[in-house]
Amino acid sequence: MKLNLGIIMDGNRRWALQRGLPIVEGYRKGIQALKKTVKHSIALNINSLTIFAFSAENAGRPKSEILTLSSLLEWYLMTEITELNLQNIKFRTLGDLSFYSKRIQNLLISAEKLTEFNNKMILNLAINYGGRQDIIHAVKNITKKVINNKINIDQIDQHVINSNLMSKNISDIDLLIRTGGEKRLSNFLLWQTSYSELYLCKVPWPDFNETELEYALKEYNNRNRRFGKASTAQ
Repeated sequence: MKLNLGIIMDGNRRWALQRGLPIVEGYRKGIQALKKTVKHSIALNINSLTIFAFSAENAGRPKSEILTLSSLLEWYLMTEITELNLQNIKFRTLGDLSFYSKRIQNLLISAEKLTEFNNKMILNLAINYGGRQDIIHAVKNITKKVINNKINIDQIDQHVINSNLMSKNISDIDLLIRTGGEKRLSNFLLWQTSYSELYLCKVPWPDFNETELEYALKEYNNRNRRFGKASTAQ
């Protein structure tokens, strides 16, 4: 299935609080859900899977929670990247990585280098990322190029904007799944989701599994994607 899939993993905190557990347990269970989702996406021949793990706005959460999330990210990079490489998965990140420690930054760089020539599936991890910040990044890049006479203002089109985004290597998202019952984009890949099909799932991310993924894909396959054009259905 040559499909570019995006997932907003929401509901980890609520999952834990509803069970009287520390918040960290929700995120730990969420990592298990991520591992299952990646594995099943590989089996389904998904072209790319882009995961919204940590938004730029999440940086305003309590320091203790941020430290917990950073520790889990470090653990994931140390324990899972080798397996992703064996599965022929290309691992990439997007977002402002300066937010993280040098150790985590180096682990992210190493993971990308290790897997850069893999071609089974692309796993994009969005961390400290925001769609508005992404567009601002593109505007600044293009403005500098215009000032330095590298491009003419009349040359600015969708291709130029796309090529100057932080997320320039992310394909347009065909299907965007959001777990946890909320109904918003939360500043995720605003450029690439302009015509995404949305699947809003009430199941919190820690409980998301292979069956839920197949439900979403089945509904997607039953939709008529028009991209603003008239329906071809009779």
